[in-house]
Amino acid sequence: MRKVLMPVAVLLLAVSCRPKNQELVNLPDGSTDVVTYEMEGDSVKTGRYSNGGLYYRSVKRSGLSGYVETEAMNYYPSGGLRKYALFLNDSLRFFRFYTPEGKVEDFGGNGLIYLDDETQYVDTLQTFHQSFQQLRLAIPPHCVARVIVGDEVADEAARPDSLPLELLPMKENVSGFLVSFPVEGEYNKVIYWSLQDTLANHIQKGRVWRKFVVR
Repeated sequence: MRKVLMPVAVLLLAVSCRPKNQELVNLPDGSTDVVTYEMEGDSVKTGRYSNGGLYYRSVKRSGLSGYVETEAMNYYPSGGLRKYALFLNDSLRFFRFYTPEGKVEDFGGNGLIYLDDETQYVDTLQTFHQSFQQLRLAIPPHCVARVIVGDEVADEAARPDSLPLELLPMKENVSGFLVSFPVEGEYNKVIYWSLQDTLANHIQKGRVWRKFVVR
């Protein structure tokens, strides 16, 4: 009985003696490594392989309506990006997995992280009230974000020249547009977003709708 318990006891002792800022991780080739984490202030967390290479990096920033946005990235031992994720508080809103060769392997979520694709959102405004509709995006490394907005039309392929789509400016991961309506009624806007990965030759797209009820 003693011969069976001793290896388990030694293993438990080794695990318990590992510093709290270290983690045993599985590598793609089936081996393991010990990652050491460090905090830079209250917002940046970094993890490094035993050889000093970057394994993990996350950055927290203030979001909308009291939310905290956390952008997190994992890396292969070779240095290539393995995973990109963006959270609102503890809720995963967007993710991408990459192959060791840098191709997009899997993805999910919405580029406009506070909205859901193919969904309509309703806002109530007063006449002549100016409202800035701020949009925040998940933008993985090597990606170019593009957001356009316009009045909703029944057939996008037949959009008239009198109702053009507007390309919105971007500053870091933030975009948006201003609305103001002089007459009571209902006004519908459509928002298109896209992320083009310049290295992986991959494009992801989505759209949402906004209805403004003006009283």
